[in-house]
Amino acid sequence: MPSSAPPLWISIATLMCAIAIVGTNALLLSPLVQTVGADLAASPAQVLWASSGYGLGVAAAALLIAPIGDRIGAGRLLRMALAVLTLGFVASALAPSLAALIAAQVLCGLAGGAALPSIYTMAAVIAPKGREARVVGAVLTGWTLSLVLGVSLAAWSAELVGWRAVYGALAALCALIWTLSAPLARLDEPGGAASSPSARCECRAWRAASLPRSG
Repeated sequence: MPSSAPPLWISIATLMCAIAIVGTNALLLSPLVQTVGADLAASPAQVLWASSGYGLGVAAAALLIAPIGDRIGAGRLLRMALAVLTLGFVASALAPSLAALIAAQVLCGLAGGAALPSIYTMAAVIAPKGREARVVGAVLTGWTLSLVLGVSLAAWSAELVGWRAVYGALAALCALIWTLSAPLARLDEPGGAASSPSARCECRAWRAASLPRSG
């Protein structure tokens, strides 16, 4: 890593939390369908349309938006995606209707789909030579974090403070991750590690791996 880069553990924690928040949102609505439905005058099945919208947004972004990372750099695209994801969480928290919640979740999906390949690429970029697999593996534990802690904690919190407050908290956390990711974006400057041809190849490989598979 360049001398201007933050300590490795901070970069790993930032990327891990970025994955965790994307994963948490993917599963969050399932335990909240009754609460959200009662608030927005919608059935549980209708509330789950918002989750479907999130998934479609992720798939669309992986195909249409993530390739931008090859041109502007994975770190910069990650920061843009986190900023949009923060807005999506705010829109979800303030959604006055089911249609507004679905639109907000589509926006979150587009941001999440753009963020994931960038996270994977930056995990490889920040890793010291010979420790790439270990660093990438540490970052990927963010998925476990979202499943074991993120969704459970969010669902429990929703019973205490309401589902809108949970999305507000996710927005605040995402904004914090965006702030911490600033040094990663600087790796995309001319001559930075993320601007190298090998990093661009890594981005394309991880983007292909992140696409949904049928069957």
